[in-house]
Amino acid sequence: MALGLIRDCIEIMKSLRPSLGHINSYLDRQPEDFEASLAADEAEAMALAATPYDTSGDYWERVISIRLRLGEASVAAANGAMLHCGARGYLKSHRAQRRLREAYFVAIVTPATKQLRKMLSDRGT
Repeated sequence: MALGLIRDCIEIMKSLRPSLGHINSYLDRQPEDFEASLAADEAEAMALAATPYDTSGDYWERVISIRLRLGEASVAAANGAMLHCGARGYLKSHRAQRRLREAYFVAIVTPATKQLRKMLSDRGT
């Protein structure tokens, strides 16, 4: 869910370049910034998905870590999409507003961000 959500947020940001690119260029994070981190996170998620029956502690820690990173990246990408959209993104009917709600869902659904952080802390990382 997170990967698709982040991809769509990137597309939202890119689609606004013709009309708002001149002012959105002043935002700290641009679509290319999200694309770079998405590529690395997607590669890690796919590598982990290739060996779902691995029971090692290292594998489990990597699963927790990527789940946490993707949850945080979802919220950051949705926030970026909202900022790129401006007021239009705030409308209930706008795609960016829906992606923001979905990103919060990714961050709070079990295991939630705080639970994932606790799990990593319990492992000593």
